[in-house]
Amino acid sequence: VLFRSGRAEGSAALEITGKVNPLAKPLALDVRGKVRDLELPPLSPYAVKYAGYGIERGKLSVDVHYTVQPDGQLTATNKLVLNQLTFGDKVAGGASLPVKLAVALLSDSKGVIDLNLPISGSINDPEFRIWPIVWKIVGNIIAKALTSTQGLKDAVDTIVGKLAEMIPVDAGGLFVWNAELGRFCCPYAT
Repeated sequence: VLFRSGRAEGSAALEITGKVNPLAKPLALDVRGKVRDLELPPLSPYAVKYAGYGIERGKLSVDVHYTVQPDGQLTATNKLVLNQLTFGDKVAGGASLPVKLAVALLSDSKGVIDLNLPISGSINDPEFRIWPIVWKIVGNIIAKALTSTQGLKDAVDTIVGKLAEMIPVDAGGLFVWNAELGRFCCPYAT
């Protein structure tokens, strides 16, 4: 029997419960884990390395449940809730992932990203890999976000805003992006 509780990063409630016997042949386990309100800015160095952006603010809550049956069948549920995730500017030398676009696509109108990532398969299968399954699920979630009216509008707004940031505007430019209005404006118009 496994039970651990405490605090992660000094602020987040952490709890791990379940049953596991690492010496059993074949392996069987039933483990649950919960983290509540983990502050994300302290994890910024990892975000820079793997995503190319630091984290300015946000909190993470996670509920996971993993079972492995004696026959090697894995069943897992992964519920992740990111609240007010905000990335900073691109960091030179870091990876280059479109994380700001992903956040815009996945966030609801209150700035919450709520993901359910179920995983299943046999750990005895040499072809079984977790990450292709996770990326397929994330891709499906993004596709669903794009097909919703608000998700599509947010995606277009984000893409247009990012494109506008990349377009150099000199003194002779006719139009500039106004983020507050969410559209291009002519600074010379009266």
